[in-house]
Amino acid sequence: MGFFSIFLTFFLLFVLLCYNIAPKWIIEQKNDYVKFFLWFFVCYLFLEGITSLLLLRVFPYDKTTHDNILLFFVLALCPTLFTAHLLYPFKTIQRSRHLTFFLFFGSVLCACIGVFCVLLHFSNM
Repeated sequence: MGFFSIFLTFFLLFVLLCYNIAPKWIIEQKNDYVKFFLWFFVCYLFLEGITSLLLLRVFPYDKTTHDNILLFFVLALCPTLFTAHLLYPFKTIQRSRHLTFFLFFGSVLCACIGVFCVLLHFSNM
C-alpha cells in the first residue's frame, strides 16, 4: 500500500513530465484534463503513501488497522477529486459540469458510507 503508492507516484510524475515536454509532432494539443488527472493522482498517491506508512509505523500492524486505512483512502478519493476539480485552474477549456455533477453525488455517497461505517464501528464497541 504505502511503498507501492509512492512508486506509482514517481511513475506518474515521470509520465506528467514526459507529457508536458512532448514535442508538437507527438502530441499536438495537450489536454488540461489529462494534466489535471495526472497532477491529482500524483499528489493523492504521494499523500496516501506517506500517510499510510506513517500510520502503520505509529500503530501496531494488524489486519484491521490496514483495512481501516485503506477504507479511509478509498472513501476519501471521490470527495478529494471533487474538491480538486473545483479548485484546479483550467486554462484552455471550461470545467466540465457533468464531471462536477457526478463527483458531487459520488462524494455524497462516500460521505454516507463513511458515516455508516463509523456508526457501525461505534455500535460494536
